[in-house]
Amino acid sequence: MKPIVVLVGLLLLPVPQTDVAQTTKNARLVENLTRRGVPVEYILFPDEGHGLRNETNRITSTLKMVEFFVAHLVDRPAATAANGFRR
Repeated sequence: MKPIVVLVGLLLLPVPQTDVAQTTKNARLVENLTRRGVPVEYILFPDEGHGLRNETNRITSTLKMVEFFVAHLVDRPAATAANGFRR
């Protein structure tokens, strides 16, 4: 299975949900993916909504994404037409 990273802001202001309800939905998603054998990295931002506005959180999310890509993409052959990649 291909890995996935889930970055979630818990303050979804336009959506009338509590942090607990949102956390439960996200946890169920991660649990279901994990049960299916999908490697999941789950990163929560309790003080963010849709999009990351806090500079520290943007830096953290960028670093976490780079770590995820390095962990899962480094030493893999490049996706090219020669090995089956199609645009």
